Amino acid sequence: MEVHPPEHAIHTWRDFFIHIGTIVVGLLIAIGLEQTVERLHHLHQMHQARERIHDELRVNHQIVQRNQQRMVAMIANLDRNMQELRLLEGKPHQQLPSLTYAWDLQLLYKAGYERAAETSALAFLPYDESAMYADTYSGVDITSKEITDLVYGLNTARAAMRGRSVSELSPAEVDATLSATALAREQALLLRIMLDVYAKEIEASLAGNYRTDFDAQTH
Repeated sequence: MEVHPPEHAIHTWRDFFIHIGTIVVGLLIAIGLEQTVERLHHLHQMHQARERIHDELRVNHQIVQRNQQRMVAMIANLDRNMQELRLLEGKPHQQLPSLTYAWDLQLLYKAGYERAAETSALAFLPYDESAMYADTYSGVDITSKEITDLVYGLNTARAAMRGRSVSELSPAEVDATLSATALAREQALLLRIMLDVYAKEIEASLAGNYRTDFDAQTH
């Protein structure tokens, strides 16, 4: 705001105070307008951040549901692999079907949340809501790590066969493959439980339930 000198000379205290008052009122209006614009900008950032986070959580919920379905088939395959490997114990040259260690899992997204954090848009959200999103997105990192560990376990079990058929394994190799398969199965069971819990947590966040509300619903 620019402050201009009076158009006419000031001759009395009354004129002086009127001029000062005009300047003060103009400054207050300018400051108020600036704060209003800034507040509206913050509100826009807040609503945009919330919308992006909710869109991302909806996508993550769909990914979790697909991963849950795929875990059912994966665990069934690992159970079958263990049964077939146990049949080979002491009978290394018995002909059995091939073992399956396939996986088709998808990692979760968090770019929308990270973008909101980088632009400080999360700071404009109510504290409880911001904390709720922080808790929910911590599950993205945990779930992604469990998926990575499971894939490593599946590859370890597959590698124990060294690219050969089941009937070509020695008794020691059968034991090694069985142990690696059993470990992968335990990892798969843990991941399935985590996906079930995380699906409910996403649903709670999308519904606007704070973490304390979510904890109460699960007990």
